Amino acid sequence: MRLVEVVAPSKHLDTMLAMGKFYGALDAWAGQPDGSDRVSLRMLVPDEARQALTDSLQNLFEGEDSARIVISPVDA
Repeated sequence: MRLVEVVAPSKHLDTMLAMGKFYGALDAWAGQPDGSDRVSLRMLVPDEARQALTDSLQNLFEGEDSARIVISPVDA
């Protein structure tokens, strides 16, 4: 299990949530830090879906200098 955290422009939130659902995220939650136009999205993703989701997110953010993806292991 992996926790995939994405910080990106808020205009991508609906697309990121749809990607998470498509790739089988077990849970997802989002927040908007400091009232900015960026959003922080965390998704709990099975190991077998992590790489495909990460690849899709990287394609979505091509050309977006402010997007970040962090992947952390989860013991569940």
